[in-house]
Amino acid sequence: MADTTNTQGKVIAISGKVMAVAPDGTSRLLQAGDVVALGERIIVPDGAFIELQSNNGNVVRVDDQRELLLSAEVFSPPTTDATDNAIQLQKT
Repeated sequence: MADTTNTQGKVIAISGKVMAVAPDGTSRLLQAGDVVALGERIIVPDGAFIELQSNNGNVVRVDDQRELLLSAEVFSPPTTDATDNAIQLQKT
């Protein structure tokens, strides 16, 4: 089970056998509704996917044979720079 003192979010959708590996090496099979914590490594096998929702509502989808180390940056909103802002202004 994830360390709830470092809870980063929860599983809102999942397909396949997606694992979470804690920093101490213990692993668990994830299910919808499970919480995930900072420092856990999420392992998504080929053909599987997982959607995680952070405590602030941001959603991250990981699929097709990938690994993701949960850090504070994973659920952070994307940053923009002056170029991005200029593009947004030109679109309106």
